[in-house]
Amino acid sequence: MIICILSLVWADENWSDASLRDQNQYARSVSLDLRGRVPTKEEMLEIEASGGLSDQMLDVWLESEDFEEQVVSYHRSLFWNKLSTQVVTRRRLGRSNNIYYMPANRNRYRGNTITCGDFEAEFDEEGLLVPQVQEDGTLQEGWVYVNPYWDPENPIKMCAFGAQDTEYSASGVACNTLDGHAELDCGCGPGLQWCYSNPLRADFTDSVVQELDHRVRKMLREDLPYDEFLVQPFAQVNGPMVHYFKYIYPFDTSISPYNAVDELPDLDYTEKDTWVTISLDESAQGVFTSAAWLLRHQTNRGRANRFYGGFLCKEFIPVGGEIEGLSGTELPSPDLSRRQGCVDCHARLEPMAAYWARWGEASQQYIDPELFPSYVEDCATCMTLGTCSSYCRNNYVVEATHPDENPYLGWLKSYAFLRDVERSNADIGPSLWVHDAAEDGDLASCAAHNASEWLLGWSEQGDVRDSYANAFIETGLSFRELVRAIVRSDAYGRNQ
Repeated sequence: MIICILSLVWADENWSDASLRDQNQYARSVSLDLRGRVPTKEEMLEIEASGGLSDQMLDVWLESEDFEEQVVSYHRSLFWNKLSTQVVTRRRLGRSNNIYYMPANRNRYRGNTITCGDFEAEFDEEGLLVPQVQEDGTLQEGWVYVNPYWDPENPIKMCAFGAQDTEYSASGVACNTLDGHAELDCGCGPGLQWCYSNPLRADFTDSVVQELDHRVRKMLREDLPYDEFLVQPFAQVNGPMVHYFKYIYPFDTSISPYNAVDELPDLDYTEKDTWVTISLDESAQGVFTSAAWLLRHQTNRGRANRFYGGFLCKEFIPVGGEIEGLSGTELPSPDLSRRQGCVDCHARLEPMAAYWARWGEASQQYIDPELFPSYVEDCATCMTLGTCSSYCRNNYVVEATHPDENPYLGWLKSYAFLRDVERSNADIGPSLWVHDAAEDGDLASCAAHNASEWLLGWSEQGDVRDSYANAFIETGLSFRELVRAIVRSDAYGRNQ
């Protein structure tokens, strides 16, 4: 309502001057698109005095934090970044009657079921817990006060066994490991750091998403070329991410640290707004191997499909628009790039999916070639000897259920059905695809298409889109300059 009133006021004041009215409308539209708000009264007076939105004022708007947030929002949609990360469930705390407990440690005392009574726990002279025996023969442990890592200033009630902070169990197993999870005398550790509650789930997921937002801000603040922004090998972490990687990750390896844990910055969980940039090794591929991208798009085909549609503006459509040939009586080939009825799309999709062959599906794990070579002779022949190791069975093609699988025995499962050139794609990763798309102009053309849809409400085609793409290329793939070219175009002016 306020925006409408301001618009009417300015329109009434300048109603007699159609040209000025058009300039005011244009300036308001640009400001709304680039900053999410109308110009101030002082800015409108300056615009009138200048006879329109000057390049100098447009520069200020394009350098503003408001513009950054608009571009962040635009890229969230482009990344398809609606993420719901399920962190490891075996360390999740339960809560009943405002008392926290560790579900894994509920059954104790040689088959007796123990519950957590609402009373302060008692310990003997040696510091051992003294449970209370109930009338029905069951045992109850009490609670102790603990200052949890997520809110250290406000102690909570925690069932005594779950609150244990010993480093090693009586049998010598480290309590901060997956093996330690099964030890009855291993609890959640100091400050409950080896367990998590719902706030950590939300904070960690939000942080993973926000890392992509910070990449976008970094692109604008450093005016990085668009292709470099997409593949630059760095990461950013904050308190919740560091805490998860240091203390929760050992219990589940699907979401792994970007670096060795001892190389992560020293951040407390509560430092949610503190972001530290960390350098990564050569395996990093920027946005497309970030935790957010890999966990949002959990299969290699899904990752390739989203890049193909979102960043190249192309889609997989069968020849003739129909899928045919799926009713044959022969055993269908497991190679979808050859299977009748699937070949139209998968002959293109499979080589593209290969760019992510070194990253685990449904995880963020990098498959290190030092530990997992693309081909292992022993895994190719182990079935002929009667048995295969778990290393081979879990990671490599060890038996053929179809003749088309025979040539791929001994290859990593993610390398199965890849030809020589496609294996090189797998060895290099998605950054190769990004650089190739930048080199042949497809990346620029699609960026112009997407940005014009954002700013104009429709996608320009033909010569107009080519002009945006050319401006983008001529400025070194500067996203800010692409936006400038669109809002200064005749098409944008006519749209107001």
